Amino acid sequence: YDLQQEIIALGVKGIAPQEIADRMGISKGEVTLVLELKRKFQEMEKSN
Repeated sequence: YDLQQEIIALGVKGIAPQEIADRMGISKGEVTLVLELKRKFQEMEKSN
């Protein structure tokens, strides 16, 4: 899903969730959700 990939790419660059939201015209909550899910999936992969 392209929107999620773009959010993650910006997050990896260290851009704040609010700035990502402003750039993409979406809510900060949506940005935070995507970044949190990405982090949780990474943790799950490490533990397997």
